[in-house]
Amino acid sequence: MNTHEYNNNMRPDNEFIKGDLKFLVKGNKCRLLDGRRTTGYIEKYYEDSTMFRWRITKYEDKGRYWDLPAESVTRFQFEKGPKQLQENEVNIIKEKIKKYKEKLHIEAKESKKMKTEAMIGEKKREIKKWLQENSLFIKNNNKLNFDSKKGPSLLARDLEEYMKFKDLYDIEKKTAEIIVLNPKSGEWIKGMKIMLGEMGLVFYKDKIPRTKDIFSGLGSKNKRYKYLIHRLVLLEHTLIY
Repeated sequence: MNTHEYNNNMRPDNEFIKGDLKFLVKGNKCRLLDGRRTTGYIEKYYEDSTMFRWRITKYEDKGRYWDLPAESVTRFQFEKGPKQLQENEVNIIKEKIKKYKEKLHIEAKESKKMKTEAMIGEKKREIKKWLQENSLFIKNNNKLNFDSKKGPSLLARDLEEYMKFKDLYDIEKKTAEIIVLNPKSGEWIKGMKIMLGEMGLVFYKDKIPRTKDIFSGLGSKNKRYKYLIHRLVLLEHTLIY
């Protein structure tokens, strides 16, 4: 059974035109070139990061949005007769896209990995104590079923309660929502990958950040670091149980 909504009477592709940088104008209607041809519109173009916001208008994610690099516009098709940018405006976007193609390399240094593992070790006893006292999943002698397509509700409750206890629930909620909706929307997940690289746990090799505030506010490096440490330790203990 398909868990996603679907329109059997969707309009044919020949009624649309291929996505192009010149169509990155607020209000232009377009649909994603996925199997369902999910519809939406260009809500905003961000000149500083060369990204655009696509607001979804159909199916179960109606009302949500994706923030995508300008070059991703080719993944969409537009209603015929869209508003268009001037040629000089398109050329500016093209030049900025070239700039953001630069790669960022972060080596997984052993010294940083050792510091991260030491911190994880410090938190293990703390998390184990909390789980023994508060985990409904463990108290009910539940075990993980890796063959099930649905995760255990008690474990989800434990995760939520622990993250609230550590004042990390806002980060957990945002991370989970973006992963489910579209991990490539915005740069939140990119920020997590960069942090894992700086913690010595992975080798990061990807494009440089496009947004100036990637490590500000809720997404500051200190908060991301704390979140990732607790998430990793919590995952390890869950697998043990």
